[in-house]
Amino acid sequence: MSLTPLLLFKEHQRLSGDDDELAQHYLDAAEEAISQRIGVALGDGEGQQALTSALKSAALLWAGHLYEHREAVVTGTIATSLPLTVDALIAPYRRWDREQTR
Repeated sequence: MSLTPLLLFKEHQRLSGDDDELAQHYLDAAEEAISQRIGVALGDGEGQQALTSALKSAALLWAGHLYEHREAVVTGTIATSLPLTVDALIAPYRRWDREQTR
């Protein structure tokens, strides 16, 4: 279960329907992906990264993207990544392994 409240995600996406299970699935996936990208588990325990406002915003953006784009390929569209999105929000939390910096 994600750390970001499902109700907040539903407000973020302006969801009013009964898609709770699907919405929760994408929110869980987004937080898991963020945890993998920064190299540490999200949570309140020792050795875990607390869910800051920036990380929560990244989770909302990422889960929203997954929710809106449910297929692996989209044709006939032009997309541009915004510079201040998920990567910019999570970059300061990245924990580098000593082996990676050599």
